Amino acid sequence: MPLSPDSAARLLGDARRLNEERAYPSLAELLKPHAVADLEVEPELLFLRADVARRLGHADGAHRDLGALEGAIRRYGNVLLHRRRLNLLGSLQFEGGRIDDARDTWLRQLDDASAAGDAEFAARACNNLGVVATLRDELPEALASYSRAVSSYRQVGYARGLGQAHHNLGITYREMGFLNESDREFRTADRLARSADSDDEVARVAQERALLLFLLGDAALARLLARSALTIYETLEDPVGVAEVRRVEGLVALGEGDRATAAERFDAALTAARELGARLLEGEVLAARAALHALQDRFDDAADDSGAASGIFESLGAPAWGRRTLDRARSIAARGSDLRA
Repeated sequence: MPLSPDSAARLLGDARRLNEERAYPSLAELLKPHAVADLEVEPELLFLRADVARRLGHADGAHRDLGALEGAIRRYGNVLLHRRRLNLLGSLQFEGGRIDDARDTWLRQLDDASAAGDAEFAARACNNLGVVATLRDELPEALASYSRAVSSYRQVGYARGLGQAHHNLGITYREMGFLNESDREFRTADRLARSADSDDEVARVAQERALLLFLLGDAALARLLARSALTIYETLEDPVGVAEVRRVEGLVALGEGDRATAAERFDAALTAARELGARLLEGEVLAARAALHALQDRFDDAADDSGAASGIFESLGAPAWGRRTLDRARSIAARGSDLRA
């Protein structure tokens, strides 16, 4: 029997509470038993189920609910839920390796948000478009997009989004070789994420800053930050986040000459990336493992992994990001080789 308006409203209240608490497994269990027709009574329920499915690594379910949601909200026009849907759809497309589709979706979101005077979702679109520009090695354009996002987030006072923009600035400065500026941005992102009680963003900052700190020469603190990120991701039951940390842990181990640990971490990350359809992560792990295989004199395996990684990056429209990822892995491997010499 479909939900009545009153029971759907109560369910939405419970779902919003769990979402605000970031109790994602509980939220998924709450909404799992309901058919699409039930949730369409309050369309936001479809969005929340799609969003939590994505967070827990179930992209197919997220796409199904977003497809149903499109029809449910079409008659309402350019409303907030429509823009939330576009933002999430772009993220799913991006994570599935459909970078051009994600860019088109976020450009539409930016247009719709600007037309509606929605500064927050215009900022989210700019932040996401900056990520696309970073992958395409359009770093000045990326910085411009992130800077616009920072300005809009400050305008609306949205600390979580502001932290995400500073986080992305940290990544871009790191890729440009401005390591101290990168650390400054990551520190700002961490402070803002904590002020917004955004544990998932705290973990993402820690994971990315761990790699930066290793590049700056502090392996001990890098391991500590990676471990703190892993603890949060495991609590949130975020399998993509766990795999991302495994990759970083593997790079740190590689740079310290611990080839056995590096191999274990890379294999775990690669298995998860393939199971989850996380194409960008798969390419990054393959690039790291190629550097490890070369150190082990497994040159055929290294060539296979390097070629597979390059193919993934080409398919994503991010060959420059791929070359930089491969070069960094080789540089880290060389550092580890020097320590063992």
